[in-house]
Amino acid sequence: MKIQQPHSILLIGIVLLFLVVLMGGCKSTKLVGEDEYLLDKLTIECDKSELESKKLLTTMKQKPNRKMLGVYRFHLATYNLFHPKDTSKHPPKLITRIGNVVGEPPVIYEKALHDKSRKNLVNYLHKKGYYNAVVVDTMIVHRRNKKKANLSFKITAGEPYTINRISYDIIDPFIKDIVFADTVKSKIKSGDVFDLDKLLEERERVSHLIRNSGYYYFSSENIHYYADTILSGNVVNLTMTIKKSFEADRYFLQEIFTRQTIKNVYVYCNFNRGRFAVEKEAYLKTLDTVYYENLTLLVDGKLTIKPKVILQANYIETGEDYNVDNVVQTQKHLSSLKQFKGVNIQFSESPEYVKNAWDAENPWLDAHIFLSNTLRQGYSITAEGTNSSGNYGVAGVITYQNQNLFRGAEMFSTKLTGSFQTLAGDDEIGEKQLLNTFEFGPEIRLDFPKLMLPLQSERFIKRHNPSTNIGLSFNHQDRHDYTRTLGNASFGYTWHSENGYFKHSVNP
Repeated sequence: MKIQQPHSILLIGIVLLFLVVLMGGCKSTKLVGEDEYLLDKLTIECDKSELESKKLLTTMKQKPNRKMLGVYRFHLATYNLFHPKDTSKHPPKLITRIGNVVGEPPVIYEKALHDKSRKNLVNYLHKKGYYNAVVVDTMIVHRRNKKKANLSFKITAGEPYTINRISYDIIDPFIKDIVFADTVKSKIKSGDVFDLDKLLEERERVSHLIRNSGYYYFSSENIHYYADTILSGNVVNLTMTIKKSFEADRYFLQEIFTRQTIKNVYVYCNFNRGRFAVEKEAYLKTLDTVYYENLTLLVDGKLTIKPKVILQANYIETGEDYNVDNVVQTQKHLSSLKQFKGVNIQFSESPEYVKNAWDAENPWLDAHIFLSNTLRQGYSITAEGTNSSGNYGVAGVITYQNQNLFRGAEMFSTKLTGSFQTLAGDDEIGEKQLLNTFEFGPEIRLDFPKLMLPLQSERFIKRHNPSTNIGLSFNHQDRHDYTRTLGNASFGYTWHSENGYFKHSVNP
């Protein structure tokens, strides 16, 4: 007797369901009411290839139901199949749920959404510099099926506005020097299309540049543009203005921005967020203090990781100006150690102050790095039955992991696999012996978060986040016709490029 496999039954069920949907849900306007139209087709035509169709479609508030393989509206048919036309009937909840999850309700044309789509489209064209664009929109009801409608937009874009001249209005001389020193990387240049998205990109770039130069409180909200369009010929004279927001900055008596320098770096090890949420400052007073070079470690209980490992992963240096990239790098490097389930970096004004060149009091910043430990070690055991071409057997795997073996963020893992299987004998014997084959094999892997070399470079570790990878494996197979033992050893180095885009590996 042949038993049908479960996956075959499932496949047949899916095919039958598909056929049922094709036959029973083929009338796409089944749930379209009186004086309503199913949105059947949406087209956008534009005379400028620079304006991508995909981007134009994102402005639409209504789009037709999806088509499977670009031919059939399967999801709409499924929805129609599981939802009765008579709303007084209430099918079982399971049926309705299937229709809602797999299906897609019919998209009914709405004049209000049509008008909003047109408005969005015009706004998008203006944002891209096409202020003289003309949009003609049309809704046409099908001749044969009066419950279907097509919606079309035809765009005559015209010539876009371009940037004639770029100037800057910056009172703070230090900010001005920072901006002018990096204009070669500007996202906007004279002759470019007056694209608001590009202006926003440049705004974020300049804001990031300034925040990388010590200005912790600076934000993109301090950057504004003024566009002069009174010139003829579709051109714009653009001015970037950088000024303080007096409402948000308590140093409102001066127009000069304040630059912040790092005074202290506090690292909270084994940080218990639950206790801190309840006890607040009382919890912080229970922490032990450990000083290591320029770090102040505040430890809850026993320090489970060597301070040197934290130091190597930290880019926030005392005595240096605030730098947002260093904060991001610290977050990424600490997270890559896989020792912490949470890495949170915050800043606060230090009680101590420093004088700048303008004789104004600039607050020092204290950095607070909160590290919540993850589970250090764990194991798993799995067992399964196997069936390969009628040869039955059992297999098992035991895995152990330790993510901080020597308190230096070393990742240690070992896996032990074993299996028994019943294989047929040779042709002359033609019989099977129960569990006549055996396979056994341990694997060991150890990763160090540094290069295991005689000379170590702290600078290289910070820039490239390297690791040393060691692996050993052993496999023994015992079968009725042969016995063999295999072994393998691997050793290699891995490091990343400074920008983080590339990963390099060397296996001597």
